[in-house]
Amino acid sequence: MKTTEKVVQYAVSKLGCRYSQSERMKENVFDCSSLVARAYQAAGYTFQTEQNTSCYLVYDPQFDLIYPDVTKALGKKLTSVEALMQNASYKPQAGDLLFFRTSARRDSFNKITHVAIVESASSMIHARSVEHGVVRTALHLYGGGVVAALRFQEAGENVRAGRCEGNGVNVRQTPGGTAIAQLDKGYPLVILGADGDAWLRVTTFLGDKVLTGFMSASYAK
Repeated sequence: MKTTEKVVQYAVSKLGCRYSQSERMKENVFDCSSLVARAYQAAGYTFQTEQNTSCYLVYDPQFDLIYPDVTKALGKKLTSVEALMQNASYKPQAGDLLFFRTSARRDSFNKITHVAIVESASSMIHARSVEHGVVRTALHLYGGGVVAALRFQEAGENVRAGRCEGNGVNVRQTPGGTAIAQLDKGYPLVILGADGDAWLRVTTFLGDKVLTGFMSASYAK
């Protein structure tokens, strides 16, 4: 069974569970991002972002960014699922993640306030609110509030070996974001995929730690 199939299976099993941000990691209690993180963890994958909140999950390097084209465009223009399907030929697949801005009163640097797991071409499962708990709803519930759409990249897909091609090259937490390490020429990499033309998602070993982040495509081969 694919990882994404296991994710949806887990999410379905949690329908009706209680919503709480303060108790989000308790058994059968979720907020939107903890449902996503725990569903993928139950399926065998742990998010590599520093914080398991909706506005950070969108940067996880194991996911392909379907909308927008690059992470620097996040929050610049919101859209709807219908528009994605018509204009960008997006075909929702089970396990995809949809990120939304659900309230204009809440602000984050990338406008993301909510995340949901796609169940089918017409439905998603998410920890909606205190009032609703974990529910199944239509994909278009939040209208034009879609900030991003992501798809999990199964291990081995589009992954290749590579090397750093410069000295003192920064590996960053997000494209253009905070530097989390520096690598020198010849340092081995696993290239997980691209984020537009300018950035690559990479994994490498630094001492006894596995480091995953983003590197300028000019310095990786």
